[in-house]
Amino acid sequence: AERERLEYFGSAEGMEDLWRYCQGERRSVLEVLTDFPSARPPLERLLEAVPRLQPRLFSISSGPSSRPGRCQLTVAVVEWKTKYGLERKGLCTKWLAGGGRGAR
Repeated sequence: AERERLEYFGSAEGMEDLWRYCQGERRSVLEVLTDFPSARPPLERLLEAVPRLQPRLFSISSGPSSRPGRCQLTVAVVEWKTKYGLERKGLCTKWLAGGGRGAR
């Protein structure tokens, strides 16, 4: 089934469905690789396909005297559903909410 789907996506008839699958649903590279476990792209190609992360800007919500040498951030976790019902969370806010290194 996986091979047939890939062949279909690579055909002229499957071009619109391929666009909808990738762009319309805004799937990540990880999601595509999960859907097609036989795909084993070389690391160089994988790095070319992964978009560069944009800087995330946050405001510091503590004053310098409240905790010398440390700062506190106030962050709202970004969550949404795509028009196809796929759940999404903001990359950085999800990491911070999960107690990422230095997030405490």
